[in-house]
Amino acid sequence: MAEPPPAGPAHPETQVAPADGDARYRALFENLDAGFCVIDMIFDETGAATDYRFIEANAAFERQAGFTVRPGLRMREIVPDHEQYWFELYGRVALTGEPVRVEQGSAALGRWWDVQAFRIPDPTQRHVAVLFNDVSPRRLAETRLIETSERVQLALEAGAIIGTWVWEVPSDRFTADERFAQAFDLDPEACRAGVRLEEVTRSIHPEDLARVEAAIAEALARGGPYRVQYRVRQRGGAFGWVEASGRAEQDDQGRPSRFPGILIDIEAKRAIEGERDRAVSLLRSFVEAVPGVIYAKDRDGRMLMANRGASALLGLEPEQYIGLTDLEFLQDQDEARKIMRTDRRIMETGRQEQVEEEVRLADGTPAVWLSTKAPLFDAEGAVIGLIGASVDITERRRGEERERMLALEVDHRSKNLLAVVQSVVQLTRADTIADFIAAVGGRIEALARSHSLLAASRWHGAELTAMVEEELAPFLQADAVRVVIEGAPLRLRPDAAQTLALVLHELATNAAKYGSLSAEGGTLKVRWRVDADGPKGAELHLTWVERGGPPVASPTARGFGSTLIKAGVERQLRGQLVKDWRPEGLVCDVRAPMAELLGY
Repeated sequence: MAEPPPAGPAHPETQVAPADGDARYRALFENLDAGFCVIDMIFDETGAATDYRFIEANAAFERQAGFTVRPGLRMREIVPDHEQYWFELYGRVALTGEPVRVEQGSAALGRWWDVQAFRIPDPTQRHVAVLFNDVSPRRLAETRLIETSERVQLALEAGAIIGTWVWEVPSDRFTADERFAQAFDLDPEACRAGVRLEEVTRSIHPEDLARVEAAIAEALARGGPYRVQYRVRQRGGAFGWVEASGRAEQDDQGRPSRFPGILIDIEAKRAIEGERDRAVSLLRSFVEAVPGVIYAKDRDGRMLMANRGASALLGLEPEQYIGLTDLEFLQDQDEARKIMRTDRRIMETGRQEQVEEEVRLADGTPAVWLSTKAPLFDAEGAVIGLIGASVDITERRRGEERERMLALEVDHRSKNLLAVVQSVVQLTRADTIADFIAAVGGRIEALARSHSLLAASRWHGAELTAMVEEELAPFLQADAVRVVIEGAPLRLRPDAAQTLALVLHELATNAAKYGSLSAEGGTLKVRWRVDADGPKGAELHLTWVERGGPPVASPTARGFGSTLIKAGVERQLRGQLVKDWRPEGLVCDVRAPMAELLGY
């Protein structure tokens, strides 16, 4: 498009800065801290400025603009959508010859410039010199000052700030407003005129004074922020809590110069914090006093807090499991995964549940815990974790298991009685019918006595020797040594006697039906001793050895009797039962901790 006719003769696009020989101009031009450039305005046929070309620019301008200037470079080549405002501004300077000075910038970018533009003599009257001064630091400081003033004014109006002060450190002149004076029970006129710092600190509570002086000394030594809470004597002699916040300023040599600050009333805040601390202390005491385990976990299953019961259960110190998941601190990884699946389900559904969880105590003993778990919500109702309480129900479960086993035993034992009676009748030999009836009757009476042993041992301790003799009474013969019983006297607690009686009865029943006691020549040895150095301390070691019966082999399936005696030894007595099905007869080893048998 055509440009308006120049005011004078046509002039080609050439550099129009002062002659290159002018060293003074060149030195000034290149060493200016401000950005400086000369531009050639471009007008359309209507006389409106549409763009401009760079004729010359110094290094400071290129640094600020972020690009290198070459003669003839158009602004639209750099920024196609350059703001039309600048075209019009510089165009008006070129057309009117009137210089302008404006301040432009961007709050978003945090940059501002003081811009001066004036026309320089040239035949075309289109050349404009532009001087850029970066005033961003000043503008930023002014903006912050305005924002700070607004915040302070809002705080003053809200009553949060109850005073302001300025301490001129070299002269020890402390000036403060009326609110500050009232807070320290000082004369407002004296505070406005200026007092010494010592006069101010006299109002600080004696127990807090040393701490405040130390905080002031530290701020003066390093410079920078200062904040401390303390009690101050107010009108009437009562002390109230305040928070002093300020900043220690230093001069060019690093010496303290000014110390401005504000005073905030935190009496209500301290009262609320005190109530909170008392509530937290009460809650902590309650959690520690509650039997069992109390804990809280985050959304990822990490333990946030727990009481002493948790440490006792895990056998770990809090620092060994706080912040970790069950997989990271439980030895049994299967247990850990099961617990975490339950926790995840509760957090995902947002519903409380009561579950029984099998865990191992610190010594490896299996235990059953009844856990009540509930999701933990934040203020907006979102699930952020889980809280739980667990109690040990191992003994209760053992009792329930014993009751269940006893109920089954009543049914099972009544059926076994018929089989044992048949075996007794078949193995009994006598010359006369009367002798036969007497022998059979005696053995049946012995079976009745062993059958009643369960009820008797529930209420009284039982001697192990008597228990074995009662169970084997039908097979004890005066004229032949079929059964040998050897072992030191040992009185068992009722629960242990009941369990061991069931084990002996099952072994005796199986021996009578299938083992050595089912044949005339068969023998049985029952021996026991106490091993002082067992894996779990002192242990009872009872051995059941059958010989002379029919050939035996390991059964292909476990019947109720085998399940009964294995469960009795392992669960009730926390021991171990091992059967060895040898061709010549069964050998059974029973081991159980003496602590379980005797109850100490």
